[in-house]
Amino acid sequence: MRSGPDASLSAGRRVTGSTAGMGRWASVGLGSLLLAVSIGGIVSSSQVSNGIERAEGAVATTDLYQQAGYFVAIEDAELNSYRITLLPADLTAHSTAEDSLDATLSALAAKADGAGALQVAGLVAAHRRYKDLSQQVVKRIDGGQIFQSSELETDAVEPVRDMLAVHLKKLETSQQSSSARALRVASLNGERLRWGTPIAFALTLVVIVGLSRVTRRHRRAVRYQALHDALTGLPNRMLFADRAAHVMAAARRTGAEPVVMMPDLARFQEVNDTFGQRQGDDLLVQVASRVSALVRAGDTVARLGGDKFALLLADGGSNAGSEAAGRILAALEEPFDLDGTAVGLEASIGIATAASEPSPENAPPDDAAQLMQHADAAMYRAKADRSGYAHYLAGADQRTHGHLALLAQLRQAFDHDELVLHFQPKVAADNGEVLGVEALVRWQHPVRGLLPPIAFIELAESTTPIHRLTTVVVDKALTFVRYRLDQGLPMPVAVNVSARGLLDQAFPAKIAAQLAHHGVPAELLWIEITEGTIMADPDKALAILTELRGMGIRLSVDDFGTGYSSMAYLKVLPVDELKVDRTFVKGMTTDEGDAVLVQSAIDLGHNLGLSVVAEGVEDDETLVALKNLGVDVVQGYFLGRPMAPELLDQWIVDRAIVALPR
Repeated sequence: MRSGPDASLSAGRRVTGSTAGMGRWASVGLGSLLLAVSIGGIVSSSQVSNGIERAEGAVATTDLYQQAGYFVAIEDAELNSYRITLLPADLTAHSTAEDSLDATLSALAAKADGAGALQVAGLVAAHRRYKDLSQQVVKRIDGGQIFQSSELETDAVEPVRDMLAVHLKKLETSQQSSSARALRVASLNGERLRWGTPIAFALTLVVIVGLSRVTRRHRRAVRYQALHDALTGLPNRMLFADRAAHVMAAARRTGAEPVVMMPDLARFQEVNDTFGQRQGDDLLVQVASRVSALVRAGDTVARLGGDKFALLLADGGSNAGSEAAGRILAALEEPFDLDGTAVGLEASIGIATAASEPSPENAPPDDAAQLMQHADAAMYRAKADRSGYAHYLAGADQRTHGHLALLAQLRQAFDHDELVLHFQPKVAADNGEVLGVEALVRWQHPVRGLLPPIAFIELAESTTPIHRLTTVVVDKALTFVRYRLDQGLPMPVAVNVSARGLLDQAFPAKIAAQLAHHGVPAELLWIEITEGTIMADPDKALAILTELRGMGIRLSVDDFGTGYSSMAYLKVLPVDELKVDRTFVKGMTTDEGDAVLVQSAIDLGHNLGLSVVAEGVEDDETLVALKNLGVDVVQGYFLGRPMAPELLDQWIVDRAIVALPR
């Protein structure tokens, strides 16, 4: 063993060599680590970016499936509409929907591969079969083979349509799951990138700064995409529910009174259908901007999907909810600019409050989800009451569920031809001559039996089915008139039209097409509207009524005296008749005030050159009193109840034998 200076030098060399080796290994290790960090950062960043791209692609594919399902529904709706109206426009719309569905399926085929491509190919083949069958249905309709066309649609077209709708829904649901998985994978990769890089960050500040920036950017992108609406930038349903849960938890500690508000944009779908999806999206962005500007800094405005928005007020209770609802309704009444066209919206807002000291009748919800359900129930009540906004009341959600079920059954009633008309005679007061009838719709419900209008008309008026209901009622009324004409017995028929129906710009054209289809002279159709219908939009109502009157259709103001109508409008409206409401007629023989009101209405109508009808005549004493006051036409149970067409025929025969009481 060596010793002395040589030994010391040798030992020093060994230490130096060892240190140098360690340095080299450290350099290599550091270099390798930096390289691994760089590669890992690049790979992880690429994975996150690819994950986001896959998520976006999955969302886009989901939208295509939703769009395809929409066009399937439009095809069916336009084909059903064409059967009723025989309008070329409906047939054109049906063809457009077919072409749009073909284009959408082609886009899906371009995106699909493997099993997905086979499924889309099956859908393409099924739609080709559906188009061939639809053309056969149209040919039979055009050829007057209504029963055969209906039989073909039931036996062949509907199964293919249902198969398309069901498979598209399944594929949409599957694609939504893929979207969710892609988002989760992207988020997981972002989290891995976040926590994996700090180990190497201690080696170099450059790596720390560079990789941290990449990590934060991707993490924020994934989180933002997961919690915000892509169109408006507002929080989505997930983030809204999370914030509502936190606010309610804090409220239980502080005694605050959080509020959830659910607005419903009643006319958005009409705007979307009329102007297109791009303008519809623009409208949603404008709505989001207006509503967001009206709330406090600590409150939340979210888009839950489609045209559904929600608001969360951290405190303030029902008073804050009412004040916010008033501001929102006023803001939405201001026109929206869509490429130079001013568009208005109607809104209904439901309000639910988590009161800190609730009354026994209005117990607080247990969680945020229940509070949102309460607000949704209140929104439907606001729509039904047409009150603008409504607060949640205990039991309101149960009624809402019943309304929704009835609405679904009403939509089926159109397809199953369950709506029927009864007719109530209108009789000349002086000589008892039958001057016409009023058509009153009834619903032959398969379970509940024959339902009067009060059971479903209000529900239909608050939703889009009112347009289809109006079309069906007018069609059946004109079928009745056509039957009478074929018997050589012309009979004018009156049909009630709601505000939503009358204020539809296409309403006169639809009526003209139905008159032409049935070959009925326009003067045999009377359209009855209420004062409220006219005053909902007086200028628009005047324009549409003038167009209808120009076609030769007769017009009547129904339930006169129960609403508010400006005399300035009443004197220029092209109407032929005023109908005094039954509430005044019923009490005129016992209440002097009612008698004065009836006399005033008769005098006003005559001074305006109009015929005056008294509704609700239920006894001989009332009939005699009305004759003495100079009324022109009477209508009521004393003269004839609403009755089916065959009973009306017998009533007319019997009336020719038995004289009207004087």
